This record gives sequence, C-alpha cells and structure tokens, in this order.
Amino acid sequence: FCTFINPKTLPIIMEEVFIYEQSIDKSKKICSKMVNLLESFDDTLAVLETTILPIHKTTKIQTNLYNSNAFIIIDHN
Repeated sequence: FCTFINPKTLPIIMEEVFIYEQSIDKSKKICSKMVNLLESFDDTLAVLETTILPIHKTTKIQTNLYNSNAFIIIDHN
C-alpha cells in the first residue's frame, strides 16, 4: 500500500499532525490528573472507612442491646 502526497498539501498535513499531537498530549495530561484525583479520593475514602467502621460496629451493637432490653422491659410489664 503506497500513498503519494501532493507536496503542496504537505504543510497542511503536517500542521494537522501537529494539532493532533498537541491534542493527544493535552488529553494525556488531563487523564493523568483525573487518575491522580481519583486515587487521592480513593485514599480519602479508605481513611474515612477506617475511621467510621468502629463507630458503626459500636452503634450497631448498642442498638441491638437497646432493642433486646426494650423487649425485656416490655415483657416484665
């Protein structure tokens, strides 16, 4: 497969290639920033989960105890 390019159109094609390369570079930079942002967000969520999980477990246990005691109190009346 061989294509011949008109020498007159070569500067136009080269300019288009340059524009596409700039666009690709810009897209790569945006993609990299998005990945970094999402990784940071994921790390923040992991820390939040580590902080909240013990509180959630304690609250769940206390709620279960309260509900169990509520039934005992109701049964005694």
